[in-house]
Amino acid sequence: MSSSPVSYVAPMRECSVLIGTFMGARFLAEKHSWRRLGSACVILAGIILLAIG
Repeated sequence: MSSSPVSYVAPMRECSVLIGTFMGARFLAEKHSWRRLGSACVILAGIILLAIG
């Protein structure tokens, strides 16, 4: 974190949430997967917006 701005590093740490959501919906057939995937897309959009600036 000393070589990168915190505004880039912190959201990228949340990518594990995106991966876990996708794997849970795909492989474990969890309930309410569409709602969770939609929320994960919102997180992804936030990461992209922070990367763009």
